[in-house]
Amino acid sequence: MGFPVHRGVVISGGLLPYSFKGFEVTQNTVLSINDNNLLYDVNHSGSGGLNRVYANIGAELFKGFSLGATASMIFGTIKNKREAVFSQPDILNRRDEYTYTARDYTYDFGYNI
Repeated sequence: MGFPVHRGVVISGGLLPYSFKGFEVTQNTVLSINDNNLLYDVNHSGSGGLNRVYANIGAELFKGFSLGATASMIFGTIKNKREAVFSQPDILNRRDEYTYTARDYTYDFGYNI
């Protein structure tokens, strides 16, 4: 939805979800070494997402010709986690966690005839 600021000039803006990540998966694994079975689970999970905030401006310069521009910022955090959980109490479990933080800018320009 646009808001007129001057005759033939309109601005708009907003906040939108850009991407979303949310999952949990467990992989049951058996590793056989010299007739010994090692049982463990690998748990994968991810969460977070990116958002987009934007501002638009459009102007009709003369009848039948318009220009427009959009400036956006994409930002957010995405987390991934992987755990190896062993059923034997004498083996240490392992966990890897990764966090990705993003902030970037985009610009778009266009015309309409």
